[in-house]
Amino acid sequence: MMNNNEVEKINQHYVSHFYLKSWSVDGIKIGAFSEGKFFTPKAKRIAFSKRFYRVNGLTSDQARLLRREAERTLPPFSGLFAALISSCEELPVRERFAPLWGTSDEIERKRTNLIEDFYSFIEGIVLVPYELLIGKKYEEVNMDHFKILIRFAFFQLTRTPKAREGVRAATAELLAEHNIGFDDYNLISSLILAERIAAETIRRVYELVVIENQTDSNFITSDSPVVNLKNPADSEMKIYWPVSPRQAILIKPSALQGAERYDVVRRVDAGDRHMRYFMSIAKLADRDQVERFNKKIWDHRHKVAFCLNEGDISELRSVE
Repeated sequence: MMNNNEVEKINQHYVSHFYLKSWSVDGIKIGAFSEGKFFTPKAKRIAFSKRFYRVNGLTSDQARLLRREAERTLPPFSGLFAALISSCEELPVRERFAPLWGTSDEIERKRTNLIEDFYSFIEGIVLVPYELLIGKKYEEVNMDHFKILIRFAFFQLTRTPKAREGVRAATAELLAEHNIGFDDYNLISSLILAERIAAETIRRVYELVVIENQTDSNFITSDSPVVNLKNPADSEMKIYWPVSPRQAILIKPSALQGAERYDVVRRVDAGDRHMRYFMSIAKLADRDQVERFNKKIWDHRHKVAFCLNEGDISELRSVE
């Protein structure tokens, strides 16, 4: 039977409200701009949609393809994905056999909460390394923290409405060939894709560059806060993620070469937790570069940009 005390989580965020609080104007409300207007909503009342992650349930064909994808991930996520796929596959069965496996209300709560709970888990484990970054306690960020931050960035990259639209366009033909519906499949496939990219990024010896903003202009963010800066001519991706008005991170290929790079790869594969290759600090005093980063976020937004004050977006508004 299901947990009768489980609450249906109707308002589901696609940008974590703990993250948006860094752009708070008073400790509670954040600066936001949408549809030509600046306003100050509470972090919990923005960048969400009702039942955004709700799943009807998976067919056996959907579950089979997703298991094939999940088998290419590493523990513990391979096990988490397997459990999630099984739970989603069971939903139509549970409905047919209600109330033996739960009332219709309990099954509906399960449909709404399954993927939301997964994202809540990811948000819970990233809090410690995120707060270390915000507090500039860089020496306390270890290899495990680095891996969590990388994963969170890619889960964030693939969870937004803008990302969902992109994945829909990319997978529509493939799924149509298998007569598979899009939405439920994509919700789980996006999770698996994010984990696979994150794991490969770590293995390919990317580094996390913390950019400390030393100008009089703040970093802004949006409802699509993680951006791939890769140009068509680039062979490697470069991920930009503003983590506060005064800090941002770049996830980019490390400069390590030759034997030194090989040794790092070997130690990563062996699970070495004590390396320090993965993080560096960059002081940014170029206001124009801050504005270029902000322009990337502004152009990549789905509907809403977030800023510490309205002046941070004045130039962006003027050229739109």
